Amino acid sequence: MANVEILDISKTLTDNENIVNKDQIEWAEAFVIIYSICDRNSFNLAQHYLKYISAIRGPVYVPIILLANKRDLEVGRQVSVDEGTTLALQFGSQFYEISAADSNLDRKRYDSCREKICKTSDIFMKN
Repeated sequence: MANVEILDISKTLTDNENIVNKDQIEWAEAFVIIYSICDRNSFNLAQHYLKYISAIRGPVYVPIILLANKRDLEVGRQVSVDEGTTLALQFGSQFYEISAADSNLDRKRYDSCREKICKTSDIFMKN
């Protein structure tokens, strides 16, 4: 059984200050970072936090899933699929584009993400 803590920083960050402290990064067993494909700033913030996690965790592997939200709003896209894929590869993360408007498909992706995190966490808990 896993503890889940949701830390929504989207409404509170006004500058480059890290509102997630080092202790939170160190104890977490997995991360899901979400940005909007229609908001370049949210992508930049996701990139900032991936770098922050990497700097704190160093070579210790931790599962990270990068989710690009609002896939259904292609007209307003500011962040390409390639940019998301490249960023995820840079940090060894899983990458998915999702949309709340397509709940059936996204439920499958959610289940897949949860399964990957649980499997990885189980491996580390046994070692």
